[in-house]
Amino acid sequence: MQLPQNPLHYLQEELYTLIHQPLFGFIDKGSLDGILFWDLTQQHNMWISSGFWHILGYHHDTMEHLASNWKAVLFKEDLSLALEKLNKHIQYPEYPFNRVLRYRHKNGSTLWLRCRAMVLHNQSQQPTRMIFLHNDVTALMQDKDEIQYYQNEIAKLHQEMQSQSFLDPLTSIYAHKGVEENCKYLIEASKRDGSLLSVAMFEIDAFEQLHQQHDQERIDKILKALAHTLYDSTRRVDIIGRFDSEKFVVLMPNTSKEDAMVVSWRICNSIRRHPCGGVDITLSCGVATRSSLLQEDTQKIYEQLILSTDEALHHAKKESNRVQHYDNIHVTIPQIELQDMGDMEEQPRYEDYYR
Repeated sequence: MQLPQNPLHYLQEELYTLIHQPLFGFIDKGSLDGILFWDLTQQHNMWISSGFWHILGYHHDTMEHLASNWKAVLFKEDLSLALEKLNKHIQYPEYPFNRVLRYRHKNGSTLWLRCRAMVLHNQSQQPTRMIFLHNDVTALMQDKDEIQYYQNEIAKLHQEMQSQSFLDPLTSIYAHKGVEENCKYLIEASKRDGSLLSVAMFEIDAFEQLHQQHDQERIDKILKALAHTLYDSTRRVDIIGRFDSEKFVVLMPNTSKEDAMVVSWRICNSIRRHPCGGVDITLSCGVATRSSLLQEDTQKIYEQLILSTDEALHHAKKESNRVQHYDNIHVTIPQIELQDMGDMEEQPRYEDYYR
C-alpha cells in the first residue's frame, strides 16, 4: 500500500514553476547547501529546503516553513546586519546581497554559510518574493585569525555605513562611498573568477562655465538628467554613481576594454545628441580595465583603478567630448568618429545590455 505524499508547500510549488525561467540561471551558478524562498507579502511564511536543515543537523519534517525558524538558528548579530542589507537590496536591487552568515548547528557548533539573495517583483514591480542560496564555507573560516578579521570587517563596515551617506541625495544613485564599496565587492568577485572589471569616469565638459551661465536649480536638473541617462544606458549588473560634484562613475563587471570603450562612447554620444535638463552639454570619459589575482590587496586595486581612470579622464579632457582608455594614453590610435556611432544604440555588443 502506497502512503499518500505530503502536498507541496505553496512557496515550494511556486519556486518549481519559476525554475524553468531565468531564475534557473541564478540558482545554477551556485553549488547549493540549502534554499530559502520567502513570501514578502506574508513575511512569516518561508519555504526552507530539506538540505538547509540537514546541514544544520535537523530533520526537515520536524521544522515548519516559518521565517522565525530561520531567524532562530542565525546568530543575532548576523541577523540584524543581514536584515539591514536585505532591505537595501529590496530598495535597490542592483545592490548585491552576498554575505557569509553564522548559523548555530543543532549540536551547538557554528556553521559559516555564504548566502546569496535575490528579490523578485510582481508585474506591478512590487517586491513579493526573495530567494536565498547557501553554500557551506565553514572549512574556510576555521582559522581563528580569519574569523577575527571577518568580525572586525563587519563592525568597521557597519560603522562606516551608519556614519556616511551611501546614496547621493540629489540623483538617487550611489554616492562616492557607495561607488567605493561596490567597486571593492566587484574586485573581490573578479579575484575569484578571473574576470575583467572596467571602470569609466565621466566628467561634464566646461562645468565651471555652466555654473556661470545657469542657476543652481538648472545645474541640479542637468545632473539628474545625466544620472538618468547613465542608468538607462547601462546593464542591470552595472553600477553607476556620482563620484563628486561633476564626475560620474560606471562600474562594469565582466567587461573587456573594447566593450567598455563602446559603452562609454555610446553614453557620450547620447548626451551630445540629447540636451540634459534642457541644456546642451558634452562629456569626457576616462576608462580603465583590469583583472585581479586572489592574493592582491583589494584596497590597492581599487585605488589603482580610480587613479588610472582619473588620469585617462585628464587626457580625454584635453580635447573634450572624447573617450580615453588608460592603456592607450601613450599609444596613438584612431578615434571613433561620432557620426559613425549612430547605430550602436540599436546593436549592443553583448547580452543584457539595457536595464
